[in-house]
Formats: sequence, structure tokens, C-alpha cells
Amino acid sequence: LRKKPSITMVKLMLLLIGLPILIAACLILLCIRRCLSNRNKQDDGQVLRAVRDPRGNGMEEETKSERIGARLFLRNCSEYVLQDAGAPIGIRRNKAFMIVRKKTGEIMVMVALRLPDAIKQHIQKVSEREALAKLLCDGISCRYIDKAHDVQFATVDGLIFTFHRLYQFGSLRDYIHSSNPRKPYFEKYCPP
Repeated sequence: LRKKPSITMVKLMLLLIGLPILIAACLILLCIRRCLSNRNKQDDGQVLRAVRDPRGNGMEEETKSERIGARLFLRNCSEYVLQDAGAPIGIRRNKAFMIVRKKTGEIMVMVALRLPDAIKQHIQKVSEREALAKLLCDGISCRYIDKAHDVQFATVDGLIFTFHRLYQFGSLRDYIHSSNPRKPYFEKYCPP
């Protein structure tokens, strides 16, 4: 017959089996913690975070490159003149709105939009740019969306400029909210 193991022997066996499992669990938790802390350190230097407050202040910095590109385009353009580059009208971070005057005296809204890299690669040829411009000017057929009257490109910067008529009441949304179309987005649509 076999002898029953003593209590101390059972404790020793449990300790020998449980100790490696406990060490492995601690090592796994330590590795997970280290990976998470490294990811947070990388994010602090590499992630572009919005610098807007809840009222939309700080939007100017987010659309700065689009505004600079639009000003450079207008400097070399003989058809349009910058009328007002005031407060940011929109809320999108890759879209800048400016009010320009056409040679004929008509006031227009110029929208400078930074294109994604995938689209930027496809508009290198003149024929592709013309097709996109035609689509933007003629392709939209909705009575609530104003068609672009002119489309220009700055392919080096990856910017597209669309020109729309500025109506007295502004956009349809301005009309619905009874707001001034030249005011900043958060003053027009998000009253305190």
C-alpha cells in the first residue's frame, strides 16, 4: 500500500506547480503594461490632435495649409481676387472657405479642399483633372446643392479649388437657421 503524502509534501507540490504559473501570469501582465505605455509615448509625438475647443476656436490652425495654398493660387490667378478671408465658415479640418470677387464683379465662395493621397495620385493627367472638374460642375443634379461654377487645381499641393455663387442668404442651412453666412460655423449653427 501507498503511503499518504504528508501535509508539508502536498504544500510543497502545490508551491512547485503554482509558482511557475504565477510567474508566467506576472510576466504576461508586465509585457502588456509595457506595450501600452510604449504606444502612449509614441502617440504623444506623432498623432495630430484637434486643437479646437467646444466653440470651434482653433479652427484657423487646422485649415492653415489650405488657406496658404488658396492665397498662393489667388496671387497667380487673374480671374479671381481675394475679397475676404475672414473667420472660418465651415467646420471640416481639410476645407477652407474664402470669399472672392470674380473679374465680372460677382462675389463667389472659394472652397479650398485638400485631396486624399489616393485621389491625388489619379489627377496628375490633364484629362483626369478635366473629367473631375466636369463631374463637379455638371454631375451633381440636386436642387438643394449649388453646382460649382469653376474648378481649379493645385496638383503639387494636392488642393482643389471650387467656386460657388454666394447668395444673399448664404447656403440652404444658413437660410434654415436664419444666420449670417459670413459668421463662423459655431456662431451660426451652435448658439450658446
